[in-house]
Amino acid sequence: MPYAFTVTTPRGQVPIELLCGTLKSLKGEDCKVFSVVGNEPYFVPHFLKHYRKLGASRFIFYLDRPSEDLYQYVINQPDVTAFTSKMSFGTVMGKYSNGALFRWHHLLNDMLTEKLFSKKWTLSVDVDEFAVLPGRFLTLDHYCHYLDGLDVVHVGAPMIEFYSETLAQLDHLDSSVDPFSACQYFDCGPYYEWSPDQQSPKPIYAGIRQRLFEKVQSQYPEHFEQIVSAGYRYQPPKMWKVPLLKHGQGVKRIMKHEATRPPSIPQGLALVHFKFFPGFIHKVVDAIQQSQYYRNSMEYKLIHLALQKFPDYCLTGDRRTCVYEGPDTLVEARLLINN
Repeated sequence: MPYAFTVTTPRGQVPIELLCGTLKSLKGEDCKVFSVVGNEPYFVPHFLKHYRKLGASRFIFYLDRPSEDLYQYVINQPDVTAFTSKMSFGTVMGKYSNGALFRWHHLLNDMLTEKLFSKKWTLSVDVDEFAVLPGRFLTLDHYCHYLDGLDVVHVGAPMIEFYSETLAQLDHLDSSVDPFSACQYFDCGPYYEWSPDQQSPKPIYAGIRQRLFEKVQSQYPEHFEQIVSAGYRYQPPKMWKVPLLKHGQGVKRIMKHEATRPPSIPQGLALVHFKFFPGFIHKVVDAIQQSQYYRNSMEYKLIHLALQKFPDYCLTGDRRTCVYEGPDTLVEARLLINN
């Protein structure tokens, strides 16, 4: 494969290979959609369909360990430009000032986007994250033009995890079922408070994962400690990101969740995060085997334990449970600002 360019890292220069599309295809003023894509064949077709409906005309994928079928599917999409390299997704590049490990996939989201999209709007999302815009905006470009008029260069978004009635229910669905049909429920917010003088928001609540892990801890404390480690207090996941950013305007993304300045609009859009989806047990097992996610895939180990211990537990009986019926539902649940 031809090398498109190199990226400077603490481990030296990393050549980036061009798999399909052209560098010229990244030009233009329309908002691009960028994603680091692992071997996740379920999501890619649904992801493309969702963002095409939002007017996206160019997708930029960085592929990590795709199967041959997924690779062939991606390179045959006319609106996809895809890259890869020989660097492993979870390779540690160093540490941030707060002690958090700085990995290759962080660098891809924080720095590769800066290289590719100078002075352009880009939505940087994982392939299991589906953006929802405030109801009066039909396309990403429409929304970005509105932000330009406000002199806003980046917006925050809650990560809203949708779920089914039970975990076991997802085993009986095939890949043709879209994620919004498979998982229609979510927990109302707010999930965080983001004040104008704080680079990071104050967490308030973390949705279904927090509820699920609290149940695991209360019912199976010994198993929980084996995974999390004795005496360690579980910290709920960061349920926010700064996914939409206009590059080259003095603001840069930090590990996907924050930026060098707090966003002017902390809930300018929403990211529906499908941690649970048809056949998700395969992703859980792979994440545990690869051990390349947060704290050696700790959260995937907790989800696996929940699957083993209470697969038929009703997740929708909590007072916070809502049914998704469109953007206005998220506004009512205090998870989206109706700009």
